[in-house]
Parts: sequence; C-alpha cells; structure tokens
Amino acid sequence: MIRINLVRTALILFGAALVPFIHTQSSQASNQEAESMQVDLFQLAVGQVSATNLIDWKVGDTMNYEIKLGGMALGSNTKSVTKDEGTAIWMRQEMKLMSQNEVVEALINKADGKLLKLIRNGQEQSIPDNDLEIISQDATEIRVKAGSFKVIHIVAKSKEVERIEIWANPRDSAIDGTIKQMVKSPMGMISFELTAFRRMP
Repeated sequence: MIRINLVRTALILFGAALVPFIHTQSSQASNQEAESMQVDLFQLAVGQVSATNLIDWKVGDTMNYEIKLGGMALGSNTKSVTKDEGTAIWMRQEMKLMSQNEVVEALINKADGKLLKLIRNGQEQSIPDNDLEIISQDATEIRVKAGSFKVIHIVAKSKEVERIEIWANPRDSAIDGTIKQMVKSPMGMISFELTAFRRMP
C-alpha cells in the first residue's frame, strides 16, 4: 500500500508541474484532454519503497532530472525535501520547461505515503483520486547520467494515460528513488532521467 500511495503522490507533483506546459505547447490536446491527463499523471510519477518501510527522507535530500521529449532536451526538474513536520514531510518540485517555471509542493504522510496537501505556484490544489492499473513489475538495471542502478521497473496505465514507466531504486538514491520515468502524452513520450542526487546522512 505504501508503494502505490507513493507512486500516486509522486505523480501528483509531476503532473501538476507538467500539465500547464502541455496545455500551452500541444496543439493535439484539447483542454479537456489535458485536464484528464493531469488527473492521471498525478497517479504515477515516481518511485517506490518497500511496503515494510516508513518514509525516512531527510530535509536536504535532492534529486535532479533532465527532461526530454522524443529524445530532445526540454528542460529540467529538481525535487527536494524541504521540511519535516514529524508525522509528515514536505517535498518541493521545481520544473523548468523552456520559458515556463512551475513549483509544486506536497505534504506527504510518512506512515503510508498518502498526499495530505498539494500547493502549485502558491495556490492550494484539490487532491485527485483516480484509479491506476499496474501492468507489470520486474527487476533490471539501468544507466543514466547519475550512474548505473539496479532498479524495479514498473509499467502502469490509467483510463487517460496509455503507458507510464518508472525505474526506481530508493535504497541507492534519494527520496522516492526514481531513476527514470517515461509518460506517453499527446506530445509524445516525455522522459525524466536522473542526472544527480544528494542524500543527507
């Protein structure tokens, strides 16, 4: 349950930051399609932890990503832990896509990974709740700019998003452990690849 909650919570950060860009850049997606994608992107963006572990992220933990669309550089993404509330923790994501910047902050329950509060560009947002279907999970290895990692590869889908993939290793990286993620959008395949990370002692 913790794993699925974290996957959903992490995608909320990803979707909240990415969908405004899709709104303005994609001529193929209507506003309704983009809104639907936002709800479903919210379901999956990043990683997993063992179902027996509590979230043990530390303030200062950081992960940096390069964003690509169809293999072409699109921007960057940085997520970091900014505050520990005791039973919950704040995670901040700043996404820079061409001329657009989006900042999304999330308060996450340490015990089960559920999202408690979502703020985008200073405005509190409602928390979406859509179903997500996990298609497969397998162990593999992946190489990105940050190095080589043994990972769990998760493939999932929802009613509006045909394919979402995550390669995760929280043990050997930081925060939720997302090493790479790919999402099929109306603009094409959007990928996030880890370029660097910092894990506080």
